[in-house]
Amino acid sequence: MKKNILIILLLFFVVACEKDDRIKLDSIGYEYSFSTELKPIAIAIEKNNGFVFVVNNNPSSNNYSHKIQKFNLEGELINTIIDFDSFNKGKYTRYTPEDMCIGNSNIFVLVQPMTLSNETWITYNGFCVLQFDLNGSLTSEYDFSEFEDYWYPSSIAYLNNFIYVTNGQMTIKKIEENSGIADDIHIPITNDKPYLLVTDMEIESEEAIYLTGQGISKIDSINNDVSGCHITKLNCLVDQQYTFYSKSRTGTMAAMPNNPGLAINDNGNIYLTTFYGRSLEVFNKGNELILQQEIKTIDGEETLPIDIAIIKSDIYIVDYKNDIVLVYKEYYN
Repeated sequence: MKKNILIILLLFFVVACEKDDRIKLDSIGYEYSFSTELKPIAIAIEKNNGFVFVVNNNPSSNNYSHKIQKFNLEGELINTIIDFDSFNKGKYTRYTPEDMCIGNSNIFVLVQPMTLSNETWITYNGFCVLQFDLNGSLTSEYDFSEFEDYWYPSSIAYLNNFIYVTNGQMTIKKIEENSGIADDIHIPITNDKPYLLVTDMEIESEEAIYLTGQGISKIDSINNDVSGCHITKLNCLVDQQYTFYSKSRTGTMAAMPNNPGLAINDNGNIYLTTFYGRSLEVFNKGNELILQQEIKTIDGEETLPIDIAIIKSDIYIVDYKNDIVLVYKEYYN
């Protein structure tokens, strides 16, 4: 009898797995949007408590604003937890936020420290990582401001007590959270690398580090010089990489900082949102495009999608142009 029950349970498990394999993303539908500070650049979701954090970077002298806002999942503002204009807890006088991630119930913010010289703000060559709790209290600062090769710190990620920071091109710095000791992961590429920049990063393991940014430009007979985005998967344990490219392309030959944005869902799907196509592209584990959708406001206005975060079947897309976050829901067949 026990043997028969085990066989039935095994068959049920196999059928369930086969059913799950057949479930595929069919479409996404607009749910709602919510306003942010001017020029939002990065978003992160703390999934245990359902907090959404958005950082903005508006360097305008008329309306200078560098803040981290805390929302609930419905887009209701809880409070502004950090205002970098008045922030005075760190080692340096001023910081410019570049990117942000969540790890181990902490917020890690990639910043460039600045100093005032002859009434002019000067940016250091390297970077710092500021660690906050979920209420905005500073708990640690990792200072790499003197690193000459980090002229363009662009992206931060967290995995298993390690903080990862890219310098935009050839190196990922891996920082141990407790000690602050760092090692360099040299991206295994040569001078014929298949892309120009790194603007975002997602890490599943050292065997699966995903990078995105502006790809190598190509020439076609219709659009002349055009460029798109790359998605590159690194396996740093065996020194391998694989690169594929976005469907959307543009005549613009330079990428904004933080653009394009990248996310990986729990099922392994890869999400790319970018200025280039003003769209969302979703790829499966085999790097096949399974969905592309233009991203517009509810009034049909053009957007500039710059970053993306996912929780369950909800997709949060940061619109740099209209200072909003657009929320979509996934539908499967």
